[in-house]
Amino acid sequence: MPRRILDAILLRRCEEAGSVVCQGAAIRALSRDPAGVWNIEAGDRRFAARCLVAADGRNSTVARLLGAAPAARRDRVALQAHLPAPAGLGRDIELHLLPQGYCGIAPVGAGLANFCLVASAGNLDA
Repeated sequence: MPRRILDAILLRRCEEAGSVVCQGAAIRALSRDPAGVWNIEAGDRRFAARCLVAADGRNSTVARLLGAAPAARRDRVALQAHLPAPAGLGRDIELHLLPQGYCGIAPVGAGLANFCLVASAGNLDA
């Protein structure tokens, strides 16, 4: 399933369940009070919540603000494209580790595959 479809489904289900959804506002601060209530500052708004779901991706701002993830690396460049899947790809995910970085291919449905290449900017041509 393409990620954009999964994200749309998850967002709709969260709204249907009564969650407050605030898009386009970066989380600036997080804290948890002694009663376990989360205090969240996002953009110019403040929220209080019994539950906090960090569904903000691999380089999670939420995880960084909570000290649960290392700082995001800024020395790498990533290229990604959805292209017709090669014959024989099936449902497998392939990762190729290279001295300069890594590349990968994964099926995303509808006859397409996600191709990615990650390397430091100086090694991208290699």
